[in-house]
Amino acid sequence: MPIHLTATGLGMLSRNMKQPSAAESSASGNLQGSFDFQPARRWGARIDATTAYTSARLPGTNAVSLANLMMTFTGGSHSFKAGDLNFNESEFTVYGLGRRGFDYTFDNQKLYVRAFTASTQQMTGFAGLGFPQKQAIVYGGAAGYKVLGDALGLKAVYVGGRDDPRQGLNVGIPSSATPRQGSVAALIEETHLFQQRLNLKAEYAQSRYDGDLGDEAGQASGTAYQLSGDFRLGPLTAGARYRSIGRSFNSVGLSYLANDRKGWESNVSFIKGFLSLQGLYTSEQDNIAGDSSRPTTKNRMSQLNGTLNISSKFSLNGGYRRSDQASFLGGESAPLQDGQTNEASGGVSWMPSTRFSVTGMVIGSKVTSRNNPGLNTEALTVNAGGSFRAGETLIISPSASWSRSDNPNMGTTGYSGNGNLSLELWLVKQVFSVSFFGTASRTDMPGAGLTRMADLTAALSFQLGNLIKFKTITLALRGNLNWQDVAGNAVTDTRVYLQGDISL
Repeated sequence: MPIHLTATGLGMLSRNMKQPSAAESSASGNLQGSFDFQPARRWGARIDATTAYTSARLPGTNAVSLANLMMTFTGGSHSFKAGDLNFNESEFTVYGLGRRGFDYTFDNQKLYVRAFTASTQQMTGFAGLGFPQKQAIVYGGAAGYKVLGDALGLKAVYVGGRDDPRQGLNVGIPSSATPRQGSVAALIEETHLFQQRLNLKAEYAQSRYDGDLGDEAGQASGTAYQLSGDFRLGPLTAGARYRSIGRSFNSVGLSYLANDRKGWESNVSFIKGFLSLQGLYTSEQDNIAGDSSRPTTKNRMSQLNGTLNISSKFSLNGGYRRSDQASFLGGESAPLQDGQTNEASGGVSWMPSTRFSVTGMVIGSKVTSRNNPGLNTEALTVNAGGSFRAGETLIISPSASWSRSDNPNMGTTGYSGNGNLSLELWLVKQVFSVSFFGTASRTDMPGAGLTRMADLTAALSFQLGNLIKFKTITLALRGNLNWQDVAGNAVTDTRVYLQGDISL
């Protein structure tokens, strides 16, 4: 039964700014354990759990919480899981949903059957370990079948439930988010031919969805579908996708969906020898029903990138990107989103040895507005960086960036620049080291004034675990200087603290 413990403690030794004593020191740790039970070849069980402790907790939360729990029971082609799970069935039903719940799956590589239920909200601590609450539950199932190996597959998915954002911890979710409810059914087809050199996929989904249970609008029906394909022929790869999502379409199995839009995208790449080329084109618009009382925004973007590997140590790269946005209302141009961006870039990478490398890039861009030329801007950005390594003793990594922004109509120019430097020097190999990280920036923009900032951190680290040959124990004395000057108002904050880390 493997058990892994990590812990960190931090104590403030001095600081020049007053701060509540609760923030002067902190402690945190994780205790992770796993247990395997497999008495037979065809079935078994596994439990993985992580308990976390933190002294700097949010109001209303406990110092000790269950950060992760996963229980898995397998038997032949059957599996049952409970705990913190990930749910991915299709783009229009449930996708990218990581929540606590239950999942049963049968998969013999030909027949696929799945049933699941989970909370729609992210639970913390020991909450959400039982059956999901009825006001924040998603449930569903899927059934699929493959023929001719993996050449042809068909799958049906159903997802339903109810969601209340107020039932969980959701950073970034506004308090005005309303309870919602709905269901969706989808049919997905996949074709893989010629050893997966040609791949086709289609999905059609229909939903009944009420995005606000507090009003009287009730549920509305909506549809969504997509068609995609790609092929490979030697060094050439190409693909395309078209999708349409109705204004009333949505699913409680999706945390977010941008509906009422349609469009297509295509991509192509050619990679052979020293040459690599990639191209991309997308076109999308909203208000797909053409409602004359609503604005319509069209977006188009094209991009081309190339890399020339002159040798294993030296390469050149370049690219061009153009994006257009145009808004219409009642068939007439509207000054909502009408910008056009043209951007060109070029870069170089040189690595004469494994100890030394240098990179650089120049980016020039121009943004224009059809209805408001006063917003037109031109910008130039230069980036440079590198690294130097002297065996396992010294590592230095500097980087710098400079940019200029011009507004021709206003006759104004803004500048910004920043630099970073990281350094690590081992005074005693794998035992005692000195490290430093610093960043500084200077920004001078019209109307905003001059802003300067510097943040410097230095540390003396003692790897006690390596010295006594016992796991990982690190003691570090750290110092930090933060200085900011905004429009002549300067603030300096210095800290010195002791930090200890242990991993068993």
